[in-house]
Amino acid sequence: MGQGRTRRSYYEIAALIISAASPEKKTKLMHASHLNLDMLNKYLKSLIDSGLLSDDKASRTFKATPKGLQYMKAFQDYLAARQLFREKEKVMRSLLAKRTALQAT
Repeated sequence: MGQGRTRRSYYEIAALIISAASPEKKTKLMHASHLNLDMLNKYLKSLIDSGLLSDDKASRTFKATPKGLQYMKAFQDYLAARQLFREKEKVMRSLLAKRTALQAT
């Protein structure tokens, strides 16, 4: 992986696929999720089995189900909470750094 890149979680990749499936074919989902065809097929099977995506075999497209849209809402809430946690952690570190500086004098 490139410098500064982190591994993506299953949840993040699932969210990328679900958010792009409105309805879309595999090619669009591959580009949206940055996965190769083999990995995309594994995710699609998992998401369909979980009821988060539906597939239309006639048009060869995939679409988010109501449960998939619910997942997207939960994922967005998770991202917001994670960002808030990081901000609070930064404040606490800053306050601890000031305390440590006071103790050193």
